This record gives sequence, structure tokens and C-alpha cells, in this order.
Amino acid sequence: GGLVLLSALFAGLTIGIMGMDTVSLEIIADAGQPPDADYAKILLPVRQLGHQALCTLVLGNMWCNVMIATYCSDIDFGGGDGGEGGGGSGALFSFLLSTIIILIFTEILPMSICKSKHALRVAATGVPLLRVFLVLLYPIAKPLGMLLDKILHHDPGQIFDRNELKRLMV
Repeated sequence: GGLVLLSALFAGLTIGIMGMDTVSLEIIADAGQPPDADYAKILLPVRQLGHQALCTLVLGNMWCNVMIATYCSDIDFGGGDGGEGGGGSGALFSFLLSTIIILIFTEILPMSICKSKHALRVAATGVPLLRVFLVLLYPIAKPLGMLLDKILHHDPGQIFDRNELKRLMV
């Protein structure tokens, strides 16, 4: 249960936090209405970490999902006698169970929730736990983030041309 919740949190925060660009968050933080402005102020420092935050979220999600799949594979579903030809149906059931758990409960549901009208609130609520994992996964996530920054450059946020800005103002 705990691994499923943690994986769901990572997947939801990946969409909820990384789906917003820093420019939009800055605008909401400076000119938005409460409580959205407060949520944006909480999210902005974490979102500004860019690829390091992304790597932390993806690594945490991946490790939880691997542990869920490993746990499901250790469950004895009575698929055989454990001999050389047995266990095939148990292994298949373990695979299907872990796939369904991961797909529905740690990917689809959290991502739908974090893309809802409450995305700022949900994402801001997860920031304290994310900060813990930013520290725990720092030795791996920081170098990966730096490598991605070097290769792909840091995301400056949404940039609009003159016509797009005019359309936004209408």
C-alpha cells in the first residue's frame, strides 16, 4: 500500500509540477488570486530546480514501481509445484497484477487528479515530501539533472511571440 501511494505521489507530482512552466508560476505567484498565488509560491522554488526535480520524481516513481512489481512476483499464486515446468500461470498472474496496479493506481489516477482544476493545490501539498526525496536522491538526481541541463538547456518557460500575446490579451 505504501509503495503504491508513494509511486502515485511521484507520478502525480511529475505532471502537477513539471507540467507548469516557471513563468506561469511566477505570474500566478505575483498576480494570482489566493489561494492559487500561495500554492504557486510554494511550487516555484521546486519547479526552478528543473531537471533535478524531474529526475528526482522519475527516479522515485521508477524505483517504487520496480519494488511493486518485485513484491507481486514474490507472492505465491499457486501456479505450480515450483519445479522446472511449473509456475508459469503464477508468473503471468503476478505480471498482470503488478501491471494493473501500476497502470491504474500509480499512473492514470494520480495524473488525472494532478491535471484537474485543483492541480496547484495538489502539487503544493506534495512539495514537503518531494523536498525529502530531493535530499535522499540528490547523489543521483543532481548529476543527471546537470547532464540534462547541459544537453537540453534549462527550460525558460513558455515564450510567446507578439501575435500570441495579442491573443492572450483578448
